[in-house]
Amino acid sequence: MGAGDVVAGALVKALDVQAPLARKNCERLRRVSPDATPAELSARVTKYYLNAVTVSGGVAGGVSVVPGAGIASAGIDAVSFLEATVLYVLTMAEIHELHSEDAERRALLVRTVLIGDSAVTALGKATQRTSQYWGKQIVSSIPMTTVKQVNKVLGPRFVTKYGTKTGVIVLGKQVPFGIGAGLGAGANHLVARSIIKQSRKVLGPPPATFATATG
Repeated sequence: MGAGDVVAGALVKALDVQAPLARKNCERLRRVSPDATPAELSARVTKYYLNAVTVSGGVAGGVSVVPGAGIASAGIDAVSFLEATVLYVLTMAEIHELHSEDAERRALLVRTVLIGDSAVTALGKATQRTSQYWGKQIVSSIPMTTVKQVNKVLGPRFVTKYGTKTGVIVLGKQVPFGIGAGLGAGANHLVARSIIKQSRKVLGPPPATFATATG
């Protein structure tokens, strides 16, 4: 199984597993801090995500100095990074009160964040419209036939970007092994920052207040 297959499979699994966790995560945050605004919770989740994947990268980088351990740890870190990223994106969507019970819409939302500008271009061509923030349209406005169509287009692009040696995520895991924790942590940190920036472009600013009460 190639790297692209591993990453593509990890994305499918993460989308299924992390969706209910994202909703529970948002609900828990609101219960613990009932007076916190969406912006405050977004900042808290973003800080936690950035710290978590940076530590993960550092651990994988440190393990790579052990002879024979580097390749395995790199693969594990790529998958764990992807899982954490999917949870982050879906949790941020929940904070924005963008709830989707449909797997195709969740997949499109996450792919749009992960792939970036080329995904936005594909959305514009498929829908023949423009949008400053695509998140709400992906979850509620774009017809399902179009959602599925764009997912088919973006699927191979995702594998190309994230499943090869030139992919952003895998790039940090394909460097020569044995250089230690600093590069692993630094690579994850840089990629996570780009994902945070892209999620803001897709989701837009958090609402001023929550429209619905906590469960």
